This record gives sequence, structure tokens and C-alpha cells, in this order.
Amino acid sequence: MLALSNQQLDSLIAEHTSKLVEREQALQEANLRLRQLTGHLELLREEERRAIALNIHDDLAQSLTVIQLTLAPHLQNTQETTPQTVLLKVKEQVDDVISKVQRILSNLRPQVLDELGLDAALDWLVKDLRNRSGIECRLANTLDTSGLPANIATCLYRITQESLTNVSRHAKATEVEIRLWHDHGDICLEIQDNGVGITNGMSTKTGSFGIIGMQERAALCEGICTISPATGKGTLIKVQLPLNSQKSPT
Repeated sequence: MLALSNQQLDSLIAEHTSKLVEREQALQEANLRLRQLTGHLELLREEERRAIALNIHDDLAQSLTVIQLTLAPHLQNTQETTPQTVLLKVKEQVDDVISKVQRILSNLRPQVLDELGLDAALDWLVKDLRNRSGIECRLANTLDTSGLPANIATCLYRITQESLTNVSRHAKATEVEIRLWHDHGDICLEIQDNGVGITNGMSTKTGSFGIIGMQERAALCEGICTISPATGKGTLIKVQLPLNSQKSPT
């Protein structure tokens, strides 16, 4: 009877273990489907951004540029006249609108990324941060981006964009350093600032969608993104992406 009881117990344990394994496999498959869905949604969002940016560029930006070119010849006369003063104010307003439209275009889908590549797009982000916030930003890029898959270029650009946005809004930093290089089949990106820094719990805090978004973008390229306090002061963001990844959206 004791032997029979042991056999029954072993059978129950084996059955329970089998069910646990099946549940774990089902959970892994569900997570995989969720990640695939996230990638599909990200693809749709990028395509929508590209379409909106193209429409704004073709319609609004070009119309404002025509207005600007129309006004410019009437401002050659330096005599202070009422019509000229009015035209000058109108031109300043048009210049301001064009600047805002260009910023909207860059936030939606930067043309420089599609037309000139990742190098030029990162340079633009660095200069934009300097101009908007006065934060000294340096870029050390030794990566050969020619022929870089579009999904990886978009991932690197968006993570850098989100990181610099966080720095300008929250870090209270005066300096940011961006490093991008190739290492044994992987693409490595590091962004470090000298601001107030991030605590270990902030990266998992509810509502930290910017951080979660960066990590998910890297995961969609089969890579990793970590955010941690930097040595000494500030925050350090590390991204590592396999160069042969083909899974993430463009």
C-alpha cells in the first residue's frame, strides 16, 4: 500500500509539473504574440507619421514658404513706413509658423532620417538640443551606417530622441554625451548625462511609458535597452542591437 501511495504521489507530481510546463509555454507564446502585435502597431504608427509629415510638408509648409517669398521683396526698402512695418511683422509671424511646422515634421517623422540617413538625423538631434536648451551635447559616432537596416536606424533614432527629450525636461543636466559604435556583430549606443540621475525604481515605476517605450523598441529589434544611474552623476542609457535583426518595424 505504501508503494502504491508513492506511485500515486509521483504520478500527481508528474501531472502537476506537466501542467506547469504547459502553462509556462502558453504564457511564453502569449508574450510572443503580444510582442508581435506591438511591433505591428509600431509599424502602423510609423507609417502614419510618415504620411502626416508628407501631407504637412506638401500643403502647409509649402504654402507658408510661398507667403514668405511673396513678402520678402517688399521689405528691401529700409524706410520706416507703416506698410513696411506691418509686412515685417507678418514676415516674422510666418517665419515662426514655418519653424513650428518644421519641428512638428521632425517629431512625426524626420525627413533627414529618410533622405540623408542616421548620421545626419543624429547630428540634427544634437544641434536641436543645444539650440533649445543650451545643454552641451557631444556625439561620438564610429558606426558605418551605410546599408543599415531601416528598422535599426529608426530604433536608434527614436531611443536617442526620447532620451534627449527626457534630459531636457527632467535631468537638469548641462552636458550629454552620445556614443555609437559597432562591436562584434552588435550595434552599441550609450547616452550619458550629468544631471540629477535616475533611481533604480524609476525605470519600473507605473507611468514610465517613455522608458518602457525605449526598452520595447530595443526588444523589437531583438536587442536590450538598460537605464541606470551613471557612475558619479547622471543617467546612463545603454542599447545593444544585433546587426542582423530583421524583426522590428521601420
